[in-house]
Amino acid sequence: MYAERVVGPGEIERVFLQRRTGSGEVEVVVADRGEQRDAEDPNTRYFVLHDGRRYSGVPGTARFNVIEFGEHGIPYRLPTVTEPELEPRAMATLALLGSGNPEQVAELHWRLGVPLSTLILAILAVPLSRSQPRQGRYGRIATGFARLHHLLQPAERGQGVGGAGHGAADYRHLVGACAHAAARPGAARGSERRASPARVVRQDAPRMTGLLAKYLMRSILVSTLLVLIVLLALAGLFEFIAQVDNLEGSFGMPQALMYAALRLPQLSFEMLPIAVLIGSLLALGSLASNSELVVMRTAGLSVGRLAGMVAMSGFVLMVVTALVGEFIGPPLDYFARNMRNETRYEQENREFGAATWVRDGQTILHLERVNSEFEFGSIYMFRFGEDDQLLSIARAENSGIDDDDRWVLENYRATRFVGDEVEVVESQREVEQFNISSDVLGITLVKPVSLSARGLSDYIGYLRRNELSAERYEMELWSRIASTVTVVVMPVLALAFVFGSLRSAGAGSRLMVGVLIGLGYFLASETLANSGQVFDLNPAVVTWLPTLALFVITLLALSRVR
Repeated sequence: MYAERVVGPGEIERVFLQRRTGSGEVEVVVADRGEQRDAEDPNTRYFVLHDGRRYSGVPGTARFNVIEFGEHGIPYRLPTVTEPELEPRAMATLALLGSGNPEQVAELHWRLGVPLSTLILAILAVPLSRSQPRQGRYGRIATGFARLHHLLQPAERGQGVGGAGHGAADYRHLVGACAHAAARPGAARGSERRASPARVVRQDAPRMTGLLAKYLMRSILVSTLLVLIVLLALAGLFEFIAQVDNLEGSFGMPQALMYAALRLPQLSFEMLPIAVLIGSLLALGSLASNSELVVMRTAGLSVGRLAGMVAMSGFVLMVVTALVGEFIGPPLDYFARNMRNETRYEQENREFGAATWVRDGQTILHLERVNSEFEFGSIYMFRFGEDDQLLSIARAENSGIDDDDRWVLENYRATRFVGDEVEVVESQREVEQFNISSDVLGITLVKPVSLSARGLSDYIGYLRRNELSAERYEMELWSRIASTVTVVVMPVLALAFVFGSLRSAGAGSRLMVGVLIGLGYFLASETLANSGQVFDLNPAVVTWLPTLALFVITLLALSRVR
């Protein structure tokens, strides 16, 4: 059923309704408006159509009945709700006690192990809570992060500042030199032929700025990569566990592991904003703890200059995020989902694909299945005139799209309505041209979250051309753009927090703040996106609100840094 618009609770306008019987008869109803009404039987409802026509018959034959009506009611029964078979995790503990099913026994043991584990972990927390006198309260949480971060730091190679490659020692020596110069402004004062310290600083300022920018960028990139690896390891594990519960057909453990691995690029695209924030907090916090940021400020770098340097790191990460989300994540995610479906059901010799309705102007198509090979099986076509009168009903036993995006229909039969007469057209092979390309049909196979920005844009254009609702896909497109741009803001936000309340905090505190801000941003984005669809809000405004909020918070935090 198609409806052009919803005008009120249970009321729609410009309705197209189609249903088929087992004998091949098709019933099509076209009406100006429709509404839902209750019946005396609580399990029955009526869908009442007003001012329309009803066509019933077999496509490709002249046996059709056409009825004009002012009001036409279609009864339907509500589905009977049956008690579903509970999974072990949904069963009561008392029901699991007398069970001999291995899965239910395992669920029982797991439940009994939870309170025992709580007691053991509470006792284990006593020795783990020991800390140094000045260690942060969250220091133990970030022990693994801190050690891995230390191991990933490049080794000092002892090369000079003017060498071909600059190791970590170059930057540390540079910062030390800046500190020495700042602490002893008159130490370099010598004979009249020696340049003044101010002149030396001015001459070396561009070089120093470039080296410090590279140092900050490298620290942020390494920390972000470390955090992303940890997050992807957890996400991949959860994805694998979720697939283990759905093993079926040829989809076994190796395929589940492959599915989880193929999903990682798409997951990395979704996690990069949070990973950049946490990685920047850890990297800049480490520099602040070692007083390196203070030395940079003392050497003459303003807060705005430092913010520009870390923003360059965010820009690089934004480009990486856009490339992953556009060219790597979506195709691998689609391949993973398609591989999972095929391996699950290949032993049943089933034709893969889902039935789909599509619209091209005044033509509505029903495809029996849409798959990656663009072989649709049987197809029904309903053509309408400018006054919404049904012009023809056609059916083809097999259909597909060739390399030139032409629709090839086999065993084609059509019934055309010309005034008060009916014409029948038959053809072994019919070629049709629609403004629906294979790319647009391929998009119907993919979830919006797994589409690239180009795919979303193309599908939104198709929906708008055919006066269909594109709000869901517009919301996803704008959400993706806003999320990608947010990556630039995250390092600057981390810098503001490091200069502020987290200047002397431990790595665990920074980690907790990063996680809380990241979760807050994620929840706000999801809540606003879903609320926007429910309350019909502007997708661009709704999806950009969390990013704008972070940007404003960043500016306010930076303005308070002295």
